[in-house]
Amino acid sequence: AWAGVKRSAWRLAGFLPVLMCFALGVYGSIVSGYTTLLVIFYALAVMLAGMLVNNFFGFLVFLGSEIAFIGLGYANFGFTLVDLSQVITFTFGLIGVAMLRWYSHYHLQASLAAQMTANELLNFEIRHREQAEALLREQSTQLRRFADNTTDVITEMDPQGLIRYASPSYQSILGYAPQTLHGSNAFNLVHP
Repeated sequence: AWAGVKRSAWRLAGFLPVLMCFALGVYGSIVSGYTTLLVIFYALAVMLAGMLVNNFFGFLVFLGSEIAFIGLGYANFGFTLVDLSQVITFTFGLIGVAMLRWYSHYHLQASLAAQMTANELLNFEIRHREQAEALLREQSTQLRRFADNTTDVITEMDPQGLIRYASPSYQSILGYAPQTLHGSNAFNLVHP
């Protein structure tokens, strides 16, 4: 695998673990027939084939595992009615592993697609918000420039009457320094 990766044949590196697991399953079928515990390597080969290579290769390994398990068991030990239950159990076990791998693969793909869509929407929202904030800053700058350079008295206050902003024209028209009015109550300046 290392040599394959080093020579830019990294796609072939995914076949090595699959083939090793499949070979261990074949070894178990040859040595012990239908009763081997090494059948777990067939299932592992099916799982790895789908994950590391592609779905079609996973299906081929599934079929190869079925043929190897049944064929090698029959060739070396014959076939009895008791062996039929082990073959059926093995077949449904492999089908279960293949379906679990398929299920997790497609749900992962769906989850990644949904996340990519959400990321695109989030990026759109961020760009839209940045544009709105830039426009707000520009408008605020223009409004501040207008308020600072007008001869009209402009005041911004909250509902309780506290002054948040007083234009510089307060000094020339009313004689109050705008800085001294910030935070004071406007109702105190009104004649009773």
